[in-house]
Amino acid sequence: MLLNSIVAVVIIVIAIFTVKKYKMSMKYGCCGSADSGEGRRVEVADKNPEDYPYTAVLDIKGMTCENCVRYVENALNEQGDIWAGADLKRNSAFVRMKKEYTDDQFKMILRPTGYTLVGVRDRNKNK
Repeated sequence: MLLNSIVAVVIIVIAIFTVKKYKMSMKYGCCGSADSGEGRRVEVADKNPEDYPYTAVLDIKGMTCENCVRYVENALNEQGDIWAGADLKRNSAFVRMKKEYTDDQFKMILRPTGYTLVGVRDRNKNK
């Protein structure tokens, strides 16, 4: 009898946390939080496209909300020589680069974010 009561309480507690998490995800996106608000966005200092001789499109798996887009953009823009913009509908990011990056380098940049680089396409050298 006591064991049944303990199991019931555990199930109720799990259900409460699950419902709270679901409500938060509906309000703030899958990876947002109430404290983060819009969250920090890494701003690129150099926004002159002519300073970025390389471009590419990264196909990215796992983005499901605008917070995901921000995390991907921030990870790329933190590099200092990349100017990136992610697109949720296309599951991709357009990147401008001051130096050329390899697929493996992009994978390493995105790995800590939890998103997966599926491929790199439309590589161009503009100069």
